[in-house]
Amino acid sequence: MNMNGLLGISRSGMNSLQKNLDNVANNIANVNTNGYQTQTTHFKELINNAVSTEEVYFSGNAAQYGWNVGSSATTGTSFGQGVLTASSQPLDVAIQGTGFFGVRNGNNELLLTRAGNFQLDAEKGLVTSDGYPVAMTTMVPANQWPNAQNIQIDSAGRLMTQQNGQAVLLGQLTLYNPTNMNDLVPVGSQLFQTQNAQLTSSQADQTAFGTINQHYLEGSNVDLAGSMTELLTTQRAYALNTKAMQTTDDMLAVVNRFTN
Repeated sequence: MNMNGLLGISRSGMNSLQKNLDNVANNIANVNTNGYQTQTTHFKELINNAVSTEEVYFSGNAAQYGWNVGSSATTGTSFGQGVLTASSQPLDVAIQGTGFFGVRNGNNELLLTRAGNFQLDAEKGLVTSDGYPVAMTTMVPANQWPNAQNIQIDSAGRLMTQQNGQAVLLGQLTLYNPTNMNDLVPVGSQLFQTQNAQLTSSQADQTAFGTINQHYLEGSNVDLAGSMTELLTTQRAYALNTKAMQTTDDMLAVVNRFTN
C-alpha cells in the first residue's frame, strides 16, 4: 500500500470517528430530554479506488484490484424504554411498551414520538409542546372538553371526565408500531418520520403496544456512563488517526525531497 493509501485510510477513519463524536455528544446533551432515543454509529469497511476515488463497501477479493481499505460510518437509532418519571402536569403521559404516539405536522403528515408532554391548545385540542395535534379518536368535540385538571387518562389511553357523577369518554389515544424500526427517520424534536414504514395501530387492541401512564414522562434511553466512556475512547482514536496522518504526511515530504 502506498503513502496516499495510508492517508486515505486515516482520512476516512477521522471522518467516521467525527460522526461518532457528534452522535455521542448529541446523546449526552439530550440525556434529560423527554422521549429522546439514543443515536448510534455503525462502522463499515470501505475500499477506495485511487483512480476514480469511488468508495464502495469492502468485499473479500477487492484487494487484488489495488483498492485501499478505509471505513465509513452511518447513523442509526437505538429504540428502547426510558425511565418513567412522575410529573405534576395532568396531560403528561408515558408509554410502558414498544408503541409510539402519533402526531400531525403542519402538512398533516403522521409523525411518531415517545415524548408525551401534551397540553390543550386554545380550542382545547390535545397537542404536543410544539403545537402538533395528537392522533386520536374524539368522542366529544374538543371545544366541549373540561380543563386539563379534570381529564383522566387510563392505561388503555382513554381520556375521560366526570359529569354529574357519570364517567364521560372524551377520546381515545392511538398508539402506533412500525413493522421495521429501521424505516423510522428522526426529523428533530423527538419526532420520527415514517417514510416507507408499514404501521400497525392500537385501534383493535388498545394495549397491544404498551400501557399509558398519566402523570408520568418517559426520559431518554441514553446510558450516560457508557456514553462518557465512548466519548473518551473515540477522542483517543481520533487523536491517533490525526497523529498517523501527520506522520504519513511527514514521510511523504521526505520522499518528495529525495525524488525531486
